[in-house]
Amino acid sequence: MTRNGDKDNSWLCPITSHLIETPLFRIELSPSEKNGLQKSSQVMIDKITAIKSEKIREKIGRITSSELQIIDQALKLWLSL
Repeated sequence: MTRNGDKDNSWLCPITSHLIETPLFRIELSPSEKNGLQKSSQVMIDKITAIKSEKIREKIGRITSSELQIIDQALKLWLSL
């Protein structure tokens, strides 16, 4: 979450179950009890966006630390960091 003056925003990458073949910028997640997904899904690195934190209602689950590392690397590549 980032705070910009009086605004409270969160950056996020949407998740979709519409799978496409772009391995660098669509990170695949398999459904599990821990992550709360019902179908095979992809984190859409190429669709990163900011929203007001108040719009986030609830967590559906958690990803593993190894999945987070893969997402982090893809974000660095996408954002040229």
